Amino acid sequence: MVSHAGSRLLAGPAEVTGLTSAFTCALRRLRPRGTWHALGRVAVDLAVTLADAGETITDLAVQ
Repeated sequence: MVSHAGSRLLAGPAEVTGLTSAFTCALRRLRPRGTWHALGRVAVDLAVTLADAGETITDLAVQ
């Protein structure tokens, strides 16, 4: 887990700068009814997973 501590440094600025909420607004029309996942947060988490050498969708940790 310690080796992935730097991943938070990638997700933090996205949240602070409003990138996550901008993604959520831009992707709002693609969100299926009845789902509660913020698509902006999913996009940022996926980008962080790829930057952290994630290879499969199962590498994406749900927090």
